Amino acid sequence: MKTKIILLALLVFIAWAAPSCDSGDDCGYCRTVTYDNGFKTQESPETEYCGLDLLTQQTRQDVKIGSQVTKTECR
Repeated sequence: MKTKIILLALLVFIAWAAPSCDSGDDCGYCRTVTYDNGFKTQESPETEYCGLDLLTQQTRQDVKIGSQVTKTECR
């Protein structure tokens, strides 16, 4: 539970700190999704990322704690 709160706080901070996207940048939408034994249990709202910020989100490692896996999914 403590890890989920920290992860959510980190995601909110990143969304707040991320600069707005320019129309010339390569942009996409990402969200954090938590699965428990393969079933989706929690997901964050999508946030727009551009350029290096998008690349950073796309290359995030999955976080596994017991039977829960938290992933960053981008479109």
